[in-house]
Amino acid sequence: MSDRNRRPHDGAPVTASARVPRSRSGSAPSYAPPAPRPNSRRKNIAGGLVFGVIGLLLVGGCALMLAYSTGLTGTPGQLRVDACAQVGSGRGQHLDCFGTFRSDDGRVVDQDAVLAHHYSPGTEVRVERSGGGTYYPVGPAGTAGALAGAGFGVMFLALAGGLFVQTSRRYPPVAPGQRLRTADVPRPLSVLLRALARTMLAALVLFVLFFVIALANGI
Repeated sequence: MSDRNRRPHDGAPVTASARVPRSRSGSAPSYAPPAPRPNSRRKNIAGGLVFGVIGLLLVGGCALMLAYSTGLTGTPGQLRVDACAQVGSGRGQHLDCFGTFRSDDGRVVDQDAVLAHHYSPGTEVRVERSGGGTYYPVGPAGTAGALAGAGFGVMFLALAGGLFVQTSRRYPPVAPGQRLRTADVPRPLSVLLRALARTMLAALVLFVLFFVIALANGI
């Protein structure tokens, strides 16, 4: 029996041709890239929705606050602080100030006005009154606070956008424990991800900046 027809047995060296399986055509089989975990796309969608809703609520609420703090809407007037006290309990405990509000035209007088900020008794605060009876301080502190909150909301929106990009069918699959190379991401998705990352960084810088300004102005 020739060496060509001899079958390998235990202890015999295995050649390269014996180690590599062959297809029927005689060529080596092609291996597909590692598939992502089945639930990774669902997790990205769920996370994107959660962060997106939080971001929209923050941006929307702070945009409304910004309109009042800059005097663009509401009933303008003065609120004279009579006293301040801790209200609520547990994590919901906060400081409210109570006093009398009088509009500039004298048509609205509220002797039970509540302002969710800390001021010394006797302080006259320039405010805008909403239709529901909520009072917003007018000035740099309120404006900076609203801008800081809006920046924080934009961070959540950018994060949600990044998660939604990863749900695209063009986004390359990544196996658990494997790092994704930038070169493997299609250029349109890569450009979008870089834009979202820069947006998040800019929003973070603005949040810190306006938050410091708000604290410096006694928010």
